[in-house]
Amino acid sequence: MTKSTTTQNVLSGDSLFSAIRSDFENISDHRQSGKVKIPLADALMSGFAMFSIKAYSLLQFDEEIKNEAVGNNLRNIYKIKKFCSDTQMREIVDPMDPEALSPSYKTIFKILEHQNGLEQFKFLGSYFLLSMDGTGYFSSKKVHCDNCQTKTNKKTGEITNSHAMLGIAIVHPDKKK
Repeated sequence: MTKSTTTQNVLSGDSLFSAIRSDFENISDHRQSGKVKIPLADALMSGFAMFSIKAYSLLQFDEEIKNEAVGNNLRNIYKIKKFCSDTQMREIVDPMDPEALSPSYKTIFKILEHQNGLEQFKFLGSYFLLSMDGTGYFSSKKVHCDNCQTKTNKKTGEITNSHAMLGIAIVHPDKKK
């Protein structure tokens, strides 16, 4: 990134998505190299695309990418060469250590910081207000993985496996977005 790059160019979706893609390409693939049909970066970008377009589920996303126009748009916007099905995405992404994605968050934050993209959110001079909310997004008594949280019903001994997420956003009382 050069100093002559404008904030508008650096903060564009294309440049931010490219930065994320670049970070994803640098993550070490945990799978055996001979069995890799879908590159890890494509699987991760597919997941990122799914959340970006706010698909309700992996299955809905899988159906949407089968539509030629939608699939072509997502290929162009997210630079995905090979999409994965909902099952493939689970098989590729579930075993990953979530910490492997940390550099991508730091990259985006650095770009925003460097281009003063967060200045408008400062509150009382130099502080940021954060809004947090937790949500569960998976729960099953049968399906589980090594990263599941487990709850045991004290009366029945039945185990429920789940995943939860903590979402945090920088907010400002004068900003709607």
